[in-house]
Amino acid sequence: MSLLERTSLSAKELSKEIMVSEKDIYGHLEHIQKTSTKRAGHLIITPAQCRKCGFQFKKRDKITKPGKCPICKSELIQEPYFSMQKAGKSESLL
Repeated sequence: MSLLERTSLSAKELSKEIMVSEKDIYGHLEHIQKTSTKRAGHLIITPAQCRKCGFQFKKRDKITKPGKCPICKSELIQEPYFSMQKAGKSESLL
């Protein structure tokens, strides 16, 4: 969590940084998302985006990278990025 307080990273980048499998990273991120509080801070998710048409997956409930775009069916998807907002800081809009 302290790494995510300093910068925004994808699950793949987190995996490389802390040497944990990408699958495990998603599990940890889901746990952080469910247990985050105003006092401890909370997980900020920058949604995945289609690199071909620009569609953003803003309403997606899953935090994993989508398989393909629902608009153009492209599989060229930029994965979501994650960061932590510390308690007491104002929230920026996505």
